Amino acid sequence: MVTDGLGLKLTMPEIDENYLITMGTAVVAESGRAATDKGNTASYRVKIEGNNTMVFAAVAQYVGEVLQNPDNHVEIGRFVVSKIGPEYEDNYLEIVEAAKNGTALDVADSCLSLVEEFATNIGAQEDVNPVVAFFAKIVKFFSDLAKKIIALFK
Repeated sequence: MVTDGLGLKLTMPEIDENYLITMGTAVVAESGRAATDKGNTASYRVKIEGNNTMVFAAVAQYVGEVLQNPDNHVEIGRFVVSKIGPEYEDNYLEIVEAAKNGTALDVADSCLSLVEEFATNIGAQEDVNPVVAFFAKIVKFFSDLAKKIIALFK
């Protein structure tokens, strides 16, 4: 069981490191020029070039595994309801249902539905800060885009 900075006590499944390793390649990349007593010399760093689609699917699958644990349902459900409101409990239950009976794409799709509904509701409030409303519209846009990408894989 892991307790994070938010106070959630979650049982986390093991991460398959060998699977993650297959999703990227370590490459050397120049990170700038460093001044030395012999002039400027290049400095380097190691970066990972990964397959973003595969990483997204792996993260969605891992979220599904976390949500398949019944003890985690209660913890995450309390957190969602306490942070964004009880009106989103149905959205959360859809995520749990997708984790129990669906695929990683179903989990990602239901998570995006929650984000989309939350962003739409925040943006529609009359007394909301204009900056918050603007970012809510951006979140909704990217949520819609991600849902269309997910639909390609279903």
